[in-house]
Amino acid sequence: MNNASKLGFALIANMVDTKAPLLYRISTEPGPNASLTTIYVGQTRNGCGRPFRRYDLNLRRLLAGKPPLNGKQYRPVIYDLRAAYTAGHRILIELVRNVDLSFEHITDAERQLQQEDGVEPIGKTERRMLNDDGRPNL
Repeated sequence: MNNASKLGFALIANMVDTKAPLLYRISTEPGPNASLTTIYVGQTRNGCGRPFRRYDLNLRRLLAGKPPLNGKQYRPVIYDLRAAYTAGHRILIELVRNVDLSFEHITDAERQLQQEDGVEPIGKTERRMLNDDGRPNL
């Protein structure tokens, strides 16, 4: 898999099997040596290919004024990606770890990582982690 999306998102694979179920985090970096801000933690049962391409494509659609791929509405993470992208921040998608579905519930593992990274949804609603200018939403 290419390590950059069309918009330049960097994929950090670590030692994770990219074709197996996994957890990932999306972070932004405003400049060299700046602190990373985690804006999203997610999971996928089918490896990293689809989410890696889909976030890029949805952002390109938003920037072009087109409707989202789901035909309904853009999720908060896409607006955070737009804020980071237009502010010139580096966007990283990091594969955190694989999930062994034979003994681990992927949703529970995702929730735990969301809590550790401070990006857990409020109820079932995702929240924005960045302001429109790309600064962390404190």
